Amino acid sequence: MTTSRRVLEGKFLPRFCKLYIRIKDHSEEYDTMAINAISKGPLVIASHSSTVILASLLSASTALAQSDAATDSEIEQVVVTAAGYQQKIIDAPASISVVTAEQLRKQAYTSIVDAVRDIPGVYVNGGGNMQDISIRGMDDAYTLYLVDGRPISAGRNINTNGSDGGKQIAMPPLAMIERVEVIRGPMSSLYGSEAMGGVINIITRATPQEWTGNVAANYVNSMNDITNDEYTTDLYLAGSLIDNVLGLAVTGSLEHTDESDFSGGDDGASSQPELDTQRFGGELTWQANQSNRIGLSYDYANTEFDRTPGKSISADSDPSNYEYEKELLTLTHDGSYGALTTSTFLQQDTSKRVQTDDKEEEIVTLNTQMNYAAGPHIYTFGGRYKTEELVDETNGLLSANVAGAVATVDRWIAAVFAEVEWNFFDDIAITTGLRYDDDELFGGHVSPRIYGNWTISDSLTLKTGVSTGYSQPSLPNATEGFGRGTGGGGSPNLSPSGDSISRALIVGNSELEPETSINYEMGLHYHDRDKGLSSSVTVYQTDFKDKIAEDRYCTSPDSVDRNDYLSYTCEYGGNTYYFLSTRQNIDEAQIRGLEASVKYNLTQALSLTADMTLTKSELQSGEFAGEPLNKIPKRMANLGLDWDINFAMNVWGRVNYRGETSDYLGRTSVSEGTPGYTMVDIGGSYNATESLQLMLGLYNVANKEVTNDTFGVVLDGRRLDLSVSYSF
Repeated sequence: MTTSRRVLEGKFLPRFCKLYIRIKDHSEEYDTMAINAISKGPLVIASHSSTVILASLLSASTALAQSDAATDSEIEQVVVTAAGYQQKIIDAPASISVVTAEQLRKQAYTSIVDAVRDIPGVYVNGGGNMQDISIRGMDDAYTLYLVDGRPISAGRNINTNGSDGGKQIAMPPLAMIERVEVIRGPMSSLYGSEAMGGVINIITRATPQEWTGNVAANYVNSMNDITNDEYTTDLYLAGSLIDNVLGLAVTGSLEHTDESDFSGGDDGASSQPELDTQRFGGELTWQANQSNRIGLSYDYANTEFDRTPGKSISADSDPSNYEYEKELLTLTHDGSYGALTTSTFLQQDTSKRVQTDDKEEEIVTLNTQMNYAAGPHIYTFGGRYKTEELVDETNGLLSANVAGAVATVDRWIAAVFAEVEWNFFDDIAITTGLRYDDDELFGGHVSPRIYGNWTISDSLTLKTGVSTGYSQPSLPNATEGFGRGTGGGGSPNLSPSGDSISRALIVGNSELEPETSINYEMGLHYHDRDKGLSSSVTVYQTDFKDKIAEDRYCTSPDSVDRNDYLSYTCEYGGNTYYFLSTRQNIDEAQIRGLEASVKYNLTQALSLTADMTLTKSELQSGEFAGEPLNKIPKRMANLGLDWDINFAMNVWGRVNYRGETSDYLGRTSVSEGTPGYTMVDIGGSYNATESLQLMLGLYNVANKEVTNDTFGVVLDGRRLDLSVSYSF
């Protein structure tokens, strides 16, 4: 019997990865060849008496970076977030977008909000350093943040009024980031409660074999009346301590933002505070053998906000200072055993308010995921156990000496999940998934999904599916003995014994139920590599049930002066308040939308991108039935041009349009919408040497500002962004 010899050649730059080749012989049996710990350089693999029918890179860790030799075609981009293992973006069972390392470097982004604001279906709300990210019409609280597939708490239970969670997300230095993946729509079947609106996953580079480093500095010159200057410095250093065995990566960052001189108006609205942030971290990786890789990492961030009356807050307000710390300690293990790969992490995520030492949240997560390639199908399964503990001595019931008040609340959450990518046909892949979550406070919940990819032709792919979302109430909202003080600044409220208490209360409710959603979507994706054209259009509908909203069940009469505590009429725990609220599952809503995008390479050096988003939301029950769910523009559009003048120089420009928003449901009433606006940004980058890169960007060229007090939002004006990056 003769055998044939087939050779597969390729160049792979990432380390610690595994190449799987599934081989089908004449007996229709499948076998697997595997090579571990691929190093830089050419690779030759020989297979005898076989026909290679599938070759795919599967990472020993979902954080593995894609090869620098990847094609420039959009459909060849590799993603991991949609299924938990590496696959081409066109094959991913979700609506997913990617911001590449090249895009990050060209425009010198310094925050995650800037990196994703041009993605269809994504809306960035707010201005300055007080911005949050909404996906497909869902509030920013429903966006899950990941770094290398590991969840990062947004710290909302620590921040004032539970807001501005996105600012607790520390973006690694640009030199460390391989790409940012954004999933639009719920992914609770794979990631659990937090992924009800969408997922943002920051993928970092694998530790290189040779030592490399980068120092970058960024200066933002404010050219408007809303914000002031910013300064950022980043450091990244990584390499091998012991060749092919032990690696180390170190990062550091300093950031300063001057306080805004725009007070926000008479209603007490605030603009950009003075901000100082210090971040540093390190990761040690040990390649124990060809099958096992162990990592230990630590990350620390300290952020301080200062507000001065008459500057970033109104003159009649009190000065404020808030300082927060975030610490991440993570132990990881990645295993490769034939056709089975595993990824496990144990992570402690601690957020703390420092200046008063009265708020601290600790989340400990143990998560394991396994991928198994059997025949044409790929199986994903795993589990998670998480504990949450919140210590909050600012509990409004504690300061008011209310019986049953607590300073510490906690719970555990356990989950198991499984997904299968079924490949019964060459051109159709069906992904089915199921997750079961068991919450100490709320019991069990099942989150299923089904998603199909149909490759109609070499150029056309149809993607459609149904996925479910699930969001557990936060600990403060679900605890009877917890009350969040509210009511704004001004004259204090006093208890009968003379103690200072909050003007109003939002009291927890142990009868709350988790919020749920069902998302239906269908998308058509077209690509023509020869013409350099790729485009897509996706329609979706999200049915949102059991939405948790504030229920203001007692309010003092209009004749009552909010600064005269003796006239308050709402009683709770022996004290009187201006108003009292709790949380209730009171609303159902429906969100419908359309997302369209196109990228066309006009020449090899000049590319055009354009996208459009249409969104309509409507409350379908409750007092405000028929009103929009939240403050999301009905229409959004982005247009961009990117020109590589030569190997060293690039220029770019973009136009961003955000339509007006309708009046929408605020905390307890319908609030005024925001006017529409159009912004133009231009910039460029220049590689002065192989190691030195200079970048310039002029954002909001026309200096468009939105400052009306009633809008509750401040839109940044014109700013000049200057960056320098040196690699060594």
